[in-house]
Amino acid sequence: MTGLDGAVSGNAHAILGVAPLDQTAQNQPMNPPQEYLDWLTGNGMSDATVRRRGSFFVSRLDDWSTFDQRPAFIVTWLNQHSGWTRRTYAGHLHSIYAWMVETGKLEASPIAGLRTNRTPPPRPSPLSQAELSAVTLAASGHVHAWVLLGSLAGLRAHEIVKIRGEHVTEDSIYVNGKGGVEAYLPTHPAIWSLAGQYPRTGWWFPSHTPRGHLSTSCIGNKMRAHFRACGVRSGSVHRLRHTYGTNLVRSGVPLNVVRELMRHTSLATTQMYLGTNDEEKRAAVLGLVA
Repeated sequence: MTGLDGAVSGNAHAILGVAPLDQTAQNQPMNPPQEYLDWLTGNGMSDATVRRRGSFFVSRLDDWSTFDQRPAFIVTWLNQHSGWTRRTYAGHLHSIYAWMVETGKLEASPIAGLRTNRTPPPRPSPLSQAELSAVTLAASGHVHAWVLLGSLAGLRAHEIVKIRGEHVTEDSIYVNGKGGVEAYLPTHPAIWSLAGQYPRTGWWFPSHTPRGHLSTSCIGNKMRAHFRACGVRSGSVHRLRHTYGTNLVRSGVPLNVVRELMRHTSLATTQMYLGTNDEEKRAAVLGLVA
């Protein structure tokens, strides 16, 4: 076990499958153990989650030198953060330690008894109709496609980047979703019209990277810039997904159908996406019989 200074104990790096950090290696990129990445994938984590946790693994090992830390050391570090950030980092650490215990690299997790404070769920953030019209009309090229796929199919950014021509027909869109869950969604006429502008086979949004398609961060950055240019603060692909769910409900679609279209396992999750406005609240109250 290390002390609070985080010094490396024994052959911790060798155990983790990562070379020790020395003066000659510090300028070289370090990768998380493939064994850990495979473990995450085997437990149903999405590609995006695997990348995030792999990146977190490297950053913590680089900073701490070893994960063999005292509970007080980890809690002190976590307490430097708050809200969703702290909760996310705690989740990453629980994942790393679960893998280490399961594979015999540690006897027990130093944070097994750590409780994460319950964070209030985020408020729904759908675009208003005026905002949606603005970002749609001002969009062109790939950005226009991303706006339509988010607002008319409810796709997440990591689902959009993986769209291929053969995934889209006049009747349905095949989606490789969160956690590798596959689904077929009804195709909106505007998206079928959009398909005529893209290849019928292969990636819609290709890149020269080994994965073959654009990254989620690329789409995210370009979409945030587009929203800002349209005067919409805090814009993102996920806000289009909130808008998709909210507009379905406003058009009279039953909640259980909305849940299935948004591919949630729980109706409670779907409800976190559904926004209301003052006019709807007022109409609801005025509709009561005295």
